[in-house]
Amino acid sequence: KAQFAEPANRQRAQQRSFLCVAFLAALVVLLFSGGAVADDGDSPTQLRRFIGHQVGGIEKLMVPALDSEIPSPRLPDGSLDPAFQTTEAKRYLGKLLFHDPIRTARIFPDFGGVLATKQTASCASCHLGETASRAGTLFNFAVGGEGRGYTDAFGNFVARRRPRSDLPKVRSTPLFPGDALVDELPTLTDIYQTTGGIVVGSPALGRKLTPPFELLRTGRLDGLDSVARNAPGVIGFAFNNRLLLGGFAGEPDSSPGGLNPFAHPAQENVALLLLDAHRMLGAQSAELQRFHAYVKLFQDAFPEEAAQYAATGHLDVLINDLTVLRATASFMRTVVTRDTHWDRFVAGDNGALTVEQRRGAKLFFAPAGGRERGAGCFTCHSGQPGITINASWDWTENGTVISGYGAYVWCTPGNDLSGSGVRPANANGFTAHVGDNSNSWTFDPAGPFTATLKGSVHVNLGNWGWLGHSNYKIDGTLTVDS
Repeated sequence: KAQFAEPANRQRAQQRSFLCVAFLAALVVLLFSGGAVADDGDSPTQLRRFIGHQVGGIEKLMVPALDSEIPSPRLPDGSLDPAFQTTEAKRYLGKLLFHDPIRTARIFPDFGGVLATKQTASCASCHLGETASRAGTLFNFAVGGEGRGYTDAFGNFVARRRPRSDLPKVRSTPLFPGDALVDELPTLTDIYQTTGGIVVGSPALGRKLTPPFELLRTGRLDGLDSVARNAPGVIGFAFNNRLLLGGFAGEPDSSPGGLNPFAHPAQENVALLLLDAHRMLGAQSAELQRFHAYVKLFQDAFPEEAAQYAATGHLDVLINDLTVLRATASFMRTVVTRDTHWDRFVAGDNGALTVEQRRGAKLFFAPAGGRERGAGCFTCHSGQPGITINASWDWTENGTVISGYGAYVWCTPGNDLSGSGVRPANANGFTAHVGDNSNSWTFDPAGPFTATLKGSVHVNLGNWGWLGHSNYKIDGTLTVDS
């Protein structure tokens, strides 16, 4: 159902209410957090130093100046994988493919598909450029949807697609308020008939079932391509090793729910999964091959495949699902920011952030709990892809904890974390944990105390992202000198 802008007087009242709430929220943050996070200083230089300490170097948060330097998959020996190398020709082709609805050509009426909806949606139908590559809507419609959004009375663009009015109704009873009655199943839902009965699952289920089985209905091919979740932004795509529905993109094909037949990293794997989910897989290549401009663009982007095409005359070796997803993933890797207020601050511009923004950044990067009383957001939203080692420690008096702290050793092997806050005067013991290791010490409160503890964490990353190999080992070392 379409939604329209509210009367201006109601919006002004809502704005005043919002400003009051925002002011009170800022006051609460200031009263309860400002003093705690100010211990290390609030100047821009001090904040950058603090953030750099938390993440293992402020440069980790800087977006490379060149697209070719953005993290991309590596081979087991650490060298760049040429199959996933970012080039301008591949990026440009991927950008066109991302926005071109010609690819959504897999329409099967036997499963409820409507031929009139063929080639009416693209990746950009949900990942809207007007809203920074996301949608912000609870329901997102690709094939079978129409519209992009509206501009409200204040000039703000609001994303809003809706089901096409000419789609056939598939039921008479609405399942939720505003149900248009035209969507049989959510896109990522399959229903199979097996020897043991009816089984419902995700599209990966078909690769896990034991034959014989039959696909009865699927949301990937019915009248409306619908996903009932916020379409995520593409910005920062290259810096994420966990993508899609809890992070299964990039998982080994053998894992539960995994759908990764080519053992691709997360970025290429999610591009493949979306080809299947959004009515492109197996049908897009023939459509693209009909255009001489696309043939030339694929030749420029994939010189090795172009040579094979020149030798054989077979366009399928040049334009196929694999080259399409590689180009699309290359484009999405290059969707980054380089000149936002945050980018300028990280690069050394002391005036880029307001005082309030710097306070928020301090909370974002300060560990939750302990003397910092921060929010600990950076432990997951951490810029460069990877993982962290949790390091925590406690000062004790006769075995009773009297002061504690925690931090995170960044994901690069061999990181060092020094210091442990202020040593209480009556402390005579110290306990620390780094990764998979822990130890405790006792000492004379009147004398000096030094300790070193090294820990590791082993993570099986398969072929995820820039790490590029499995069983990745992260080391961290805590050194105390007090």
